[in-house]
Amino acid sequence: MHLQMRQRTTSPEESFPIRFDPFREALLKRFPLTVVYLSSVSAPGRLAAPLIVAPLAVAAVFARCPAFRVRYHLARGPRRPAWTRDMYSHDDFAKDVIRNFEFLELEYALRREPMHVEGTGCWVAYANPTVRVIVEHELGNYCGVTIQNVRHVKRDPLERSEFDLEEIIAVSGLKQPRRQDARSPGEAVGRAAETLRAVGGPVLKGEFEALHTRQLKLVEALRKSQQNPLEPS
Repeated sequence: MHLQMRQRTTSPEESFPIRFDPFREALLKRFPLTVVYLSSVSAPGRLAAPLIVAPLAVAAVFARCPAFRVRYHLARGPRRPAWTRDMYSHDDFAKDVIRNFEFLELEYALRREPMHVEGTGCWVAYANPTVRVIVEHELGNYCGVTIQNVRHVKRDPLERSEFDLEEIIAVSGLKQPRRQDARSPGEAVGRAAETLRAVGGPVLKGEFEALHTRQLKLVEALRKSQQNPLEPS
C-alpha cells in the first residue's frame, strides 16, 4: 500500500510543472525560452514568471500597434524594395568617392563639398582657391573626373577652364595600360581615383600651363579649318 501511494504521488501528471494546454502552446510559440524556464524551475521560481512574461507581452503588443510601426518606420527610414537593394545608388557612389578620393583632402588640401544630385546623375566636388575637382556618375559603370582651373580667365569663347582625365593623361606623357571595362560602378570610381593620383599631381597643385597650351593649339586649328574649309572633291 505504501508503495502504491508513493507511485501515485510521483505520477507524470503531478510532477510536470506546466500541463499542455492551449495557453501554454501559444506561450511556447511566442516566448519559447520563458516556457523552458517555467518548466525547469521550482514553484518559488515560477512566482517570478509575471516579471518575465509581462515585458515581453507589452513589447509584442507595441510591435502590433500601427502607430508604433509608423514611428519605427520613420525612425529607421524607408525600406528599399527588394528588387532595388542590389542597385547602385547615389549614396553608394558618395561612399565610394569619399573612400577612394580621400587623398585629395589629405595630400592636396582640397575641401570636399556635399554631394549634388540632378535626375539620374550625381557628383561630388573637391575644391580650394585654385583647383576644383568634380567626380560624377550617371548611368552604368562610368565615373567621370573633371578638373577646373578656378582662376582662369577665358580669352576666347572656345576656351575651356576645365579638363577631363583623358586630357590630363595626354599632357602627362605617361602611357596608361589598357584595361578591361570596369565590372561595377564602384570599380570605375576606384580606377578613376587611381589614375588621377598617378598622373594629376601637377594639375592638382595648380599647374595648368600644359593643358591650356594644348587647348589653344586645338582652338587655333579649329579657327583655321573654319576660315579655309576644304573644297568638296
